[in-house]
Amino acid sequence: MIIQRNNKGMTLVELLVAMSVFMLVLGLVGGIYVNYVGKQKQQLSQQFLQQDLQNFFDTIERDVRTSYGDTLSVVGSWIDFYNQEQKRSDYFLVSNAINHNFTKKITSTKISINKLNFTLSSPAPTPASDSTGKMYLSGSPMRVTISARACLLDFPTDCIDAQTTVTSRQTNPFPSSPSP
Repeated sequence: MIIQRNNKGMTLVELLVAMSVFMLVLGLVGGIYVNYVGKQKQQLSQQFLQQDLQNFFDTIERDVRTSYGDTLSVVGSWIDFYNQEQKRSDYFLVSNAINHNFTKKITSTKISINKLNFTLSSPAPTPASDSTGKMYLSGSPMRVTISARACLLDFPTDCIDAQTTVTSRQTNPFPSSPSP
């Protein structure tokens, strides 16, 4: 008589090998996933940085375009001018954030502005008169070049250097000469 054995179980060694292979595959997949999530977070933060810097440029471009060109005053990281409502407008760098009119921060607290520079690149228009004696401004308009370096606080090595040039479209009207 032959006795047959039924092996319906696994040995301890087989179980340990299977668990080791499973843990190795799980570790690789988990590592890839964590790396992917980190890169995605960094990419979203970079996108946020670009958007915040673009919002700053849009805000100041709108204000400079509607400012009176002959009131533009620039000193390094500070620009000062009067808008068409004759209200003073200032943009400047304080504590790695761009402020407007001394109180309102116009950049997010998630980014750090490491450099801000304003440069006037053409002289102010000069007064002239036409053949009727009516006064007007002539010459090239005032152009302001704005350059900034912004970095993410979460990823301080991710920085953007950006620059734009804006031209003031307004001029202070000179009073017409009195008619005889």
